[in-house]
Amino acid sequence: MRTTVRKLIERNGMKKEDTVYGEESDEILDFQLTAGDFFEPLSGLEKGKNLPDHYRFYRCVEEYKEDNGWNGLHQQIEELHRKTVQIKKTERGENKKAGLEKLGEQKKLVRTEMREIEEEGRRRALARFGPVEELKFFEYKNRALVTSFSKLCEMAPKLADVRLAELYRIPFLVSGLKNIREAAESGEPLGFVGGPCLFGIDEVLAEVRLRDGGSREFDCSCGRSCTRDNSLPAVGLAEYLTQYRDQVEEIRILNRKTGITRQEYISLLYLFEAAQALGGKVVVPLPDLSYIKYMESDLGPLDREMRERVMEDFKTEAFKITDIYLEVIDVLKRRYPSLETVVLHERDREQCRLFYEKREPYLRDGAAVKKLTKSDGKRDAIVDYVTMLALPYYIFGTRHVIQLDSLDETDSGRKCQKLHGTDLLLDSILYPEFLSRDGENTIYNTDIAHKDYLSREDY
Repeated sequence: MRTTVRKLIERNGMKKEDTVYGEESDEILDFQLTAGDFFEPLSGLEKGKNLPDHYRFYRCVEEYKEDNGWNGLHQQIEELHRKTVQIKKTERGENKKAGLEKLGEQKKLVRTEMREIEEEGRRRALARFGPVEELKFFEYKNRALVTSFSKLCEMAPKLADVRLAELYRIPFLVSGLKNIREAAESGEPLGFVGGPCLFGIDEVLAEVRLRDGGSREFDCSCGRSCTRDNSLPAVGLAEYLTQYRDQVEEIRILNRKTGITRQEYISLLYLFEAAQALGGKVVVPLPDLSYIKYMESDLGPLDREMRERVMEDFKTEAFKITDIYLEVIDVLKRRYPSLETVVLHERDREQCRLFYEKREPYLRDGAAVKKLTKSDGKRDAIVDYVTMLALPYYIFGTRHVIQLDSLDETDSGRKCQKLHGTDLLLDSILYPEFLSRDGENTIYNTDIAHKDYLSREDY
């Protein structure tokens, strides 16, 4: 499903001036978002403090609270709570009753004072900034707030050093922007992770030939049949091979990807630019290892000899694509020599060993792993994809990681954070998928004729 920020505002019966998007350009308001129906309108400071207008209001309240003894009062509440627990454990009868009543009155007085301080802080913020708390904004998949690059730069001014003009013309989806701002201000060590998928729709196909002369093509990025013949039933590769396993004569891997697309290049360039601006270490996961596991799962119905033969062919083509990315990354590494950069891919066995070793403690809870996906056959590949976002933590030990990625990876970020708990702080700056020249599909989803691969001179 496609939508725009303007359509979201209209669909929810709002006026633009009643939202945080009142001053955004038409380019941003009308940018086509291929994102599904997962946007929720919100207001208030709890999540809004990750946006600049709300953050300024929030800081005004917080500074007034800090200047007027709020922290000391909060400590008093904690101490009174400890005394309450102690009395409940040690006292009995009237002593217990009297002690709890006294502590209850003390808590009530302290909380009243705290509430009065906070209300005064809000009155001062309201007089200074207006009714910011009432401004609406949109949240995507209960994780990322819709904003713009200009607003990102207001929150984290160092991002203004990013030299990509087109970022100012598209919406962004962000989580934890307050954390990112405070980390940049304090000099906290940061890790950056992101980059492209290995290949998109219509770039790598599996042609299944049967002994009776029939054949059918399947897209290796999704496993779906590529046929345009509507008389044939929709079927996935694994299902098809299960049905015709005894009739399969040959499977050919057709690699039609001859370069990287504009979307793929920007995903790499933006990663390096943002890391350079904010300061941090970079990990680029090239997910050939996940794609290989995905393909192995689809080929499961075949006998071992044919499966191994097809997998060797698939790996050969996957590695050719990985090499295209490695060439581009080498160019970027030379352009940003001060950035410490690690690339993970299937043939770097030492990095893969470290990856699997470091994530192993987080996969011991079988129930948590099962929640990552409902597909048992694809679980290993999806676990790779989710845990790759923690690579800066695994490799460099940086607890605070920023995911710079496509909005399609929103779920992966949420799942990765949940899997690692408090060991990891994973915040996200996500960008939308660009439409291709066909005007209907994203570059990732368009046919091979509209991929528009870049030449080496372009990067």
